Amino acid sequence: MDRQSYEPGQSRSHGSCFDNGSDHASAGSGGWFGRDDPRNFAVRVGNNLTQSNNTGEMLAVLLAAQRVPPFARLHIKTDSTWVIGNLTINEQSNADKGYIDVKNAALIRATASTLRMRPGETDFEWVKRHSGIEGNEEADALASEGASLPDVEKTELRIPRTHSLTGAKLSSVTQRTLYREENLEGARIAALEISGTNPTNERIWTSILNNKDHPNNIRVFLWKLMHNAYKIGPYWKPIAKYEDRAQCSGRLCEGKDETMHHILFECPHNQSDTVWKTAQRILSNKDVEWPENFSLDYIRACGVLEIHNEDDESNTRRAGATRLFSIVVSECAYLIWKLRNERIFGRNGNEDNSDSEDENAPQRDISKTEARNRTLSTLDTRLAVDRLTLRIGKLPPKRRQQYKRKILNTWSGVIVLGDGSSPPEDWTRERGVLHESHTTSQTGVHKAFPHAGTEYLFN
Repeated sequence: MDRQSYEPGQSRSHGSCFDNGSDHASAGSGGWFGRDDPRNFAVRVGNNLTQSNNTGEMLAVLLAAQRVPPFARLHIKTDSTWVIGNLTINEQSNADKGYIDVKNAALIRATASTLRMRPGETDFEWVKRHSGIEGNEEADALASEGASLPDVEKTELRIPRTHSLTGAKLSSVTQRTLYREENLEGARIAALEISGTNPTNERIWTSILNNKDHPNNIRVFLWKLMHNAYKIGPYWKPIAKYEDRAQCSGRLCEGKDETMHHILFECPHNQSDTVWKTAQRILSNKDVEWPENFSLDYIRACGVLEIHNEDDESNTRRAGATRLFSIVVSECAYLIWKLRNERIFGRNGNEDNSDSEDENAPQRDISKTEARNRTLSTLDTRLAVDRLTLRIGKLPPKRRQQYKRKILNTWSGVIVLGDGSSPPEDWTRERGVLHESHTTSQTGVHKAFPHAGTEYLFN
């Protein structure tokens, strides 16, 4: 083996991110080994990874390790305590948990595996940023250069099979955590099937907790859905004297467990089939293809799913169709949950009532007509909220115009005017109603808010 294979490598590794935390963030990685050293690098963080300072810092360590012979000692200087912590103190606990609930898990896992398989020693030194230490400013400049480079679709992360730890120690995780990770994985698969993207856990959680297109009740519903937090079905099975609550109380569903899948897709008493068919017809007016195997995974992922123009070679994102799909799917799922509660408890469909079921409460039947009208009324309410926000919301002029374009892009194609005619190009000042078929005749048109007057119009 030649002498160069044992020569130590010392890298100053840095990450940089412009507009950190925004939707337009761009991150880069920089590594400096020495003046005019061919191993110096400046790269852009791929769009498959979170664009942040942390990912830039971690990727810089990974790339530095790949540039030093495996038998050589590697000394990395970085100002990131997050990087050092995840690759030293927390490395074993992360592996024990199978990297569940670890942000940027794929990148950390790839970096840790690369360092673990090196026969040579690897050590870290924390350095203060902008402290005048040779190489720090150079590495920082390289990281900024990397963040300024054009977008990179994907950063390849390879984990050698012999050093790839799979699964998690059961002693290190709870059953709730495992269920949540399973639900997150299902949401990622749904996003991959529709959008061709593989969102991170962080992005999925952001789409649930901080999605401004979803009101608070929808965000709470999706959060509980992701955590399997509703006390239904399997929750009651191990509780003595309450085992019968695990089964659906509908007379046509005798013996069937009342899982969330059963509630939202199977139970005929909740009229879920009517609600979803109505949703499907509305979205068809926007030329949105309904997923073939629509399931809970698509509901959990509705905030990260993107609808693209498949007829366009560039496969451009359809912002309006994407937003409408998210609204329709989340609102319809929550409506079915409320219909289930109204049927059982006869109280306003408050999900909190599901924790204290009254066995003697009479159950009422929900007709297909009621379910269809409630679906359209629910979506009409969302349309009204959009219009009222544009009318009375405290928005600066530029933001108001942007919001107006968002509303037009979302609802155009799925509404008609009160007389059944097609709306004008700017219909925000007109009284419109949702329709669920391509025809504009009065047949199939649901006139929501028949009591609505000029308060729903923009002056």
